Amino acid sequence: MSIICKSVLILLLTRLTLSAEIIPSTVWEFEASGKISSSPAIGIGGVLYIGSDDGKVYSLNGQTGSLNWEFTTGGQLWSSPISDGNGTLYIGSFDHFLYALDEELGEVKWKFETEGRLASSVSISSAGILFFGSYDNYVYAL
Repeated sequence: MSIICKSVLILLLTRLTLSAEIIPSTVWEFEASGKISSSPAIGIGGVLYIGSDDGKVYSLNGQTGSLNWEFTTGGQLWSSPISDGNGTLYIGSFDHFLYALDEELGEVKWKFETEGRLASSVSISSAGILFFGSYDNYVYAL
């Protein structure tokens, strides 16, 4: 996968030629409304989730690049989203909230507010505890 400066998400598929040279080719592209600074998350069924500077989380079909849904937060998204593998996507926003989104519908399950912007990505422990940092100088465990 590659993300280029024009906010276009491009999946590259490689093919092997007779000379054993690997030549990447574009499978699909998706253009967001803002810059993409984070890495995409891969959810159930190969669905891709990506955050953008336009404050939106995009859910994309991993095979076709078509938009499943988009969810708008109140701030830029530098944090990489993460899937828990059970249908919930987590992402932090510059609006000070950590969002837990339903992966299938793109609806908020819950959100947690801090006193600062969220630019760091969330980590999930094997016990299901969420860890993330905030511009308020705290690390949180939920």
